[in-house]
Amino acid sequence: MLFNLATNFIAAALVVAGIVHGDIIAWSGDSCNGAEGGNVACDATCIGFEGRHSFEVVSGGSHCVTMFVGQNCDGQAFAFGPETAGNCINVNTGTPIQTFRCSPDTSCHFSLQSNGYVSRAFTESDVN
Repeated sequence: MLFNLATNFIAAALVVAGIVHGDIIAWSGDSCNGAEGGNVACDATCIGFEGRHSFEVVSGGSHCVTMFVGQNCDGQAFAFGPETAGNCINVNTGTPIQTFRCSPDTSCHFSLQSNGYVSRAFTESDVN
């Protein structure tokens, strides 16, 4: 009996651990319409955005999204946020966006230096 209970508990824990929580979806249209991208986690990973023109935060809480001209989350950066769940954001920067990083909090903290990324909060002047 204890063996079955322990086995069931371990199996349930493995199932829960395997669930991927998505936070953001990118779209090919300007108003979260058109071709829908995958539901990806907002975990600071560099994610492709080529051919996309809008995004929606689908999980709770506030998130900050930094869009990049470069293919490796480098080059000119544009910060959007904080954004809350359910908002559709049209990404109209005047330049093609290739990649983005999403921060699961209210501060955009991705900026470029000659040797890579540093963590710092963007100010209002950074996004205007």
